[in-house]
Amino acid sequence: MLMSAYVGNWLDRHDRHFGAQAMLALNNLTVAISAALLAVCLSLNSTSGALYLICLCSSVLFFSVSNAGSLGEKIAFTKDWVVVLANRDKKAVLSTQNSILTMIDQLSAVLAPLIAGFILSYTSYRTGCIIFVGWNAFDWLLEAILLRSVYRAVPELATRIRTTNTTYETFVQPSTTPCQMIKVYLRQKVFPVAVAMALLYLTVLAFDGISVSYGKTEGLTESVL
Repeated sequence: MLMSAYVGNWLDRHDRHFGAQAMLALNNLTVAISAALLAVCLSLNSTSGALYLICLCSSVLFFSVSNAGSLGEKIAFTKDWVVVLANRDKKAVLSTQNSILTMIDQLSAVLAPLIAGFILSYTSYRTGCIIFVGWNAFDWLLEAILLRSVYRAVPELATRIRTTNTTYETFVQPSTTPCQMIKVYLRQKVFPVAVAMALLYLTVLAFDGISVSYGKTEGLTESVL
């Protein structure tokens, strides 16, 4: 939540292709580093208390940064891609293209946890972490090549739409410091509601850390979770 404003501001100040490639690298590489640090934690013995704690905290930190990279990917990839591609293909219908993109996103959200769960169920945690490191490194290179091909094939994606409304331009002028961006966020009328929703999602609605940990204590396997 703290880094989202800075990520959007950074993307607004840089070339779209460069911004998309940077967010892609940030997301994949930080996940790979986080998994590698977890593999190190699982390899340490019980006497390496300080090193274990450092690696574990660093892994959590890198994973948090990867969430900012994932947010940047969504902004860079889905902000206007569907509109541009629909306008480029005269036969394409915007609602159809949007449905296809949503279907791909939802299918990935279902398959990814299933695959990860089976990997962790039928291999050791350390082996699973090593697999995740290799996959994220390979996936980054593959996606970077495909992304470059897309921007070459559709130059319109790299064109930033500018508005002539001076009032709107003044309102959306990118802030220069993270403190200014946070102040803008705090002034919004929806700020209390947004924080409440974030806390509710963190503790109840999101099936992630807390829910998964509870399931593990009840004896559920990784494939079930």
